[in-house]
Amino acid sequence: MIRKLASLACVLMLAAAPTAHASLLGQTADCDMQPNGSFWSCSPASNTVTDPGIEFQLNLVGNPFFSIDIGASSVLLTLISGGGLGMGAGEVLTLSGLDGILGASLNFSQSAGFDASDISFTANSLTLLLNNSSWSPGQQALIDLTVARVPEPASLALLGLGLVAVALSRRRR
Repeated sequence: MIRKLASLACVLMLAAAPTAHASLLGQTADCDMQPNGSFWSCSPASNTVTDPGIEFQLNLVGNPFFSIDIGASSVLLTLISGGGLGMGAGEVLTLSGLDGILGASLNFSQSAGFDASDISFTANSLTLLLNNSSWSPGQQALIDLTVARVPEPASLALLGLGLVAVALSRRRR
């Protein structure tokens, strides 16, 4: 009887255990801008998400044009060049390696031609269709992300303890 109660207590404690805050911080993200080659490039191609901090810079023919700041649950795209930019060569930005994306929505955009329909996502990537958008210096677009909650390590340890208790209880029968 005591073993059953101990097993039940472990399971209940696991159910009440907190989960870590949903966040992209600490994940390693990859950046890809199409069409690439001699036109567009991401610098660096891969980076760890930190906050605050700019993770990537988009370069057009080697010149910096955009900064990309990935936060705990958002992506901020800012035109950093001194001149405006009209895009029309099929530009598509993909940020991948970001595990746990459940949703993406446009918080705001100062750019003409970039709206919510230009955003798509998978469980580990975010894609922005920048084609046919126009940007002036300093203009930004902020994309909010819904990120999956992940159990804290203590919760996983508690789960393991509960499973061991259940296994021992059944084995002794």
